[in-house]
Amino acid sequence: MIWQHTHPVWKRTWFVDDVGIHEHRSGRVFTSIGWDELDRLDRRSARSARSKRISLILDRQEGRNFFRHASQEWQKHHPARYSRNYRLNKRVVDWAAYFWLPLVTLGPCVGFYIMDWLLGWPDSLAPHRQKINRLSILGAVFMGPFISWYWYRSRQFAKHGATPKRDAVMPLGNSEVTEGPPSTI
Repeated sequence: MIWQHTHPVWKRTWFVDDVGIHEHRSGRVFTSIGWDELDRLDRRSARSARSKRISLILDRQEGRNFFRHASQEWQKHHPARYSRNYRLNKRVVDWAAYFWLPLVTLGPCVGFYIMDWLLGWPDSLAPHRQKINRLSILGAVFMGPFISWYWYRSRQFAKHGATPKRDAVMPLGNSEVTEGPPSTI
């Protein structure tokens, strides 16, 4: 057994081992997905090519632990599928950082400017235009550094091709930190 977590309220236990990912409910096997049939993996679920799904009820830290252990095992058993999943997850995060966050942050302001240009804006509402201008500037000031930071971090991670040392895997039941060469993705 490489990783295990039990949720006492839901009476569910999740396992990651050499065979795959397993979910037990009330002490009985509910679902198992082997490494050869695993199709998608993230911090909250595992999905097979045959539409099996294991949903995880985990806090943030346990979700990270699950994902780290499951990813490493999946990479050992099926590196091509692991790489495909890694690229898909990266694409989702990139869309969020480069498209959705700017759209939610600056989209209403851009919509306002388009409507103002097409329909005009009454002079009686000029103070509200100033508020929109301030919000637009604030959004641009926020988005510029964030996108620059995200781009820099993504490039540094891809350049080094290794997980940060703080994500080093510890065997279960071992409280000592062991250091070794960084793993490659």
